[in-house]
Amino acid sequence: MKKISLLVVALCFFFSCTNEKLFKISGTLTDFGNPNEPTILYLKTRTADDIVILVDSVLVDRDGKFAVKGKSSETDLYVLADRDNAIVIRIFVDKGSKISVTGSVTDFANIKVEGSKTHSLYNKYLKSLATIMEQQEQIREYYFNISYNTYLSDSELEEVQEELVAEFEKLGEEGNKITRDFIAANPRSLVAAFLVYANMYKLENSSEIEAQLQLLDTNANNKYITLVKQHINMLKETEDTE
Repeated sequence: MKKISLLVVALCFFFSCTNEKLFKISGTLTDFGNPNEPTILYLKTRTADDIVILVDSVLVDRDGKFAVKGKSSETDLYVLADRDNAIVIRIFVDKGSKISVTGSVTDFANIKVEGSKTHSLYNKYLKSLATIMEQQEQIREYYFNISYNTYLSDSELEEVQEELVAEFEKLGEEGNKITRDFIAANPRSLVAAFLVYANMYKLENSSEIEAQLQLLDTNANNKYITLVKQHINMLKETEDTE
């Protein structure tokens, strides 16, 4: 009987381990780091305890080529980053996928990530925001440039700045609606859960975060849903004491 029990434990351990599959991310990132010497690229992810861990690292050669690996039993979000996190590329990795990353870090918006259905969904979301983000960037640049021009009086400058801020915020609201609609349309996706997690720090109270959480299928039970729930509970404790 004891031998049978040990065999069952061993089989359970074996199958739990083999449930993990190796994934690979490789490609070419030009203009990365110092062109005269190899630079380290790091592959990281976030645990269910909201702790960032290092999965793999590699020296990117002078042509920008690299390859990193990891193991996962489910779809998860990873990032490719330099040492100082000045460059961060989000990649949604499906179990056992082989992902290609190509592009220049000086043209960040056009870095191409292929090989993951979940990341393709994330790309679809980013494309839906592209026009708004471009318009906001134009407003930001114009605001910065006009602030140093002296042909406007202080009152005229203030009026123009207020108009620019109002237009920027209006675009932001349009972007927020696109995000909410995307979450509602993909309630079981890890991408949608991540967006709720990423947005929760921008919202003012637990009720607003809960409203976004309710757009998700919370039975999906991934780490981002767990982290959002924990944050809501923490906020509620703070709000109750105020």
